[in-house]
Amino acid sequence: MIRRDSQSNSYSGYQHSKLLKREDILYVVSNSNRKGEAQDGWAINHIRLSFGNKLSQANKEVYQHIINNKLVMPGNLIQTHHRFTGASIKKKFLTYSIYINPEVNGFAPPRNAEWASSDWNILKINGDPQKVAYIDKFKEEGAVFHKKLKKAFGK
Repeated sequence: MIRRDSQSNSYSGYQHSKLLKREDILYVVSNSNRKGEAQDGWAINHIRLSFGNKLSQANKEVYQHIINNKLVMPGNLIQTHHRFTGASIKKKFLTYSIYINPEVNGFAPPRNAEWASSDWNILKINGDPQKVAYIDKFKEEGAVFHKKLKKAFGK
């Protein structure tokens, strides 16, 4: 599991997250998501880890750590992403993501490297009852966790 969180963007405020408007991901709950208003929602997505030509310093360090330690990067990760923002206080926000490698739980590695044709894509997952049950578990756990995060955020 990899966890990533953030609490502030810059002195001018946060960027509005577009993830909660996507329809091509595994699951989205959007309680509040209009531009200019507070965001409150969460989503489940499958992602591909990749490193392009424009790496941040942090990504360069991660990439070097993977090479130095002869680690194998998973083909897919299941991301549970939670997002809260303040309406009147533009600097107040929380983005919290958890990444799980489904291969650790017995699922086969992906057959190809394309996100759109991945076995975890929303268009393909319904043909696999085990994957549907796996994502359903994340839906249940994510709903409970989102309520706890919301309370911690002060909403």
